[in-house]
Amino acid sequence: MAISVAAAVGGGVAFLALLWLLEQVLPDLRARLLPTMPIVFFLVAEAVHQIPNAQSTYLRAFKQEPFPLGLVSAAIIGGGAVLGAKFSGALGMSIAYLLAIVIALIWVSRLIAQWRRQWTAA
Repeated sequence: MAISVAAAVGGGVAFLALLWLLEQVLPDLRARLLPTMPIVFFLVAEAVHQIPNAQSTYLRAFKQEPFPLGLVSAAIIGGGAVLGAKFSGALGMSIAYLLAIVIALIWVSRLIAQWRRQWTAA
């Protein structure tokens, strides 16, 4: 899990460096991409997403699939995309995506803690 988070953070930093370089060399091309803040929110969300992703895989190994999590995440991402775009554009959409990932992280972490208590008590 730590390796995938480090890879996501490293890739995000490299991507931001590439965007900065693009701004210096080809500003017209850079202007066609999203602004920096929504990109940063998406990159942070993807780095954080590595944690609940690994935790969900761990739970699946013990046949404890957090299925409702996918539905709730999809609803938050979909609703956030619509509402975020309406009120804040790409920044609102990226914040909604980050919110969905943070909720998934909290949810799966609590599930793991609950199952570990049951497994160690048995």
